[in-house]
Amino acid sequence: MKLTKKLAIASAGVVVGLAGVSLPSSAQAAQLFNFNYSFTGIGGSTASASGTLTTTDLNAGNNSYTITGITGTRTSNGVTNNILSLLAPGTFGNNDNLLFANAPFLDPQGFAFTAGGANIRVFRVGGLYRELPTFTTSVSNFNVTNVTPQLVPEPATIAATIAAGAGLITARLKQRQKRKVA
Repeated sequence: MKLTKKLAIASAGVVVGLAGVSLPSSAQAAQLFNFNYSFTGIGGSTASASGTLTTTDLNAGNNSYTITGITGTRTSNGVTNNILSLLAPGTFGNNDNLLFANAPFLDPQGFAFTAGGANIRVFRVGGLYRELPTFTTSVSNFNVTNVTPQLVPEPATIAATIAAGAGLITARLKQRQKRKVA
């Protein structure tokens, strides 16, 4: 078998093999946001939390992300607990688990999670961010930062690049063979 045929078969095998590789695409990728807040509640109680929100891609229709996961910690009156889970939409104070792309980041339904044996809902109403069950009266801060890592190219792009390179190599080898014959 000639060298060019062997190279073409090997190149095709590489392309077919890589086509089966499953890498995240932009349509499948989750968005990650770091968040933190601190409140002073009624009677001087304090609450703060920080962690990471995992969301869907941006919904251009309402300029929001749907929160699908949460990790982090919450401290209330000096006691720190791990955030255990996100509560499903509509399970605590009609939470919708939406995070908006621009400030204000939350609506009156907000998002809800469990920490320290309690259900917690963070939302924005009357121009202030609030937390239930503490129902705060003042807010020190509520910050959200997108920290989504760079996306990996889709497998189709990788395979196309390899196929193009293999085609160039094959064409170059054929040119060399023609020169030898002439």
